[in-house]
Amino acid sequence: MKKFYAVAFVLVLGACERTDEREEVQFEGATFGFVSKSKTTIETTLHSRQIYVDSTDGADKKVLVDYGTQQMDIFPPNEKILSGVVYTIVDTVRRGDMQPPTVATNTLYVDPAVFSKAEYELIVRFVQSNFKDPITSNRLVRWLDDDVLGLNPDAIYYTVYAVVYEKMATFEKRYKASEGTDRFTIRVDNYMRVARMHDDTEGESFYEYSFRNDTLFYPSYDGIDEAKRMLTYRDKEGRPFSEIAKVLVEVQPK
Repeated sequence: MKKFYAVAFVLVLGACERTDEREEVQFEGATFGFVSKSKTTIETTLHSRQIYVDSTDGADKKVLVDYGTQQMDIFPPNEKILSGVVYTIVDTVRRGDMQPPTVATNTLYVDPAVFSKAEYELIVRFVQSNFKDPITSNRLVRWLDDDVLGLNPDAIYYTVYAVVYEKMATFEKRYKASEGTDRFTIRVDNYMRVARMHDDTEGESFYEYSFRNDTLFYPSYDGIDEAKRMLTYRDKEGRPFSEIAKVLVEVQPK
């Protein structure tokens, strides 16, 4: 019994979370903050970070960017998808060998259910103020780059091309199989995130499938039968994918 308690104590101790870095700045009476944390287990060390804003003098911290979420994602290649949505273009400069801003993962999506319109405008001004400085001393870029593993300390991964006053998920289309948990999401860049169960384990794939106009492009290794099955998936209103997907095109893996 003593050995059991000793092992349990080691496991708990090994999983303690610690704060590696914390920084806050004042901007127009609000606090913008960054916190980076890590948790070491027996097998690995897990990293996380948050960027938050407090516009009410300590009463209401709101997370602007969280680890592993979609607040930072791609800007829609087709800007028509943003029709009627408030957004602001911030930075259009190509950085070294980075992709052009419109296809890079560098748009900040601000959830209207969390942030007021006034807070959105404050966030835009904060982002713009950071880009007045040289990119290498841009505080916001450094915060965003914190969780990019293996990043060269002098390299820049994230910039902020635009700030959009809407959730990323609002612009995505989701479909689910009538039986089981298989599903897929059509992203704003037309690529699809496909999730299926294999031997009681759920797996996700990215970029093998895409949907443009009325055409579903599917990988040859999955075969047309799987693509046809996806046509039966339905959205939350019950409409099958076949209503908009009229053509199936096989794509050979690169």
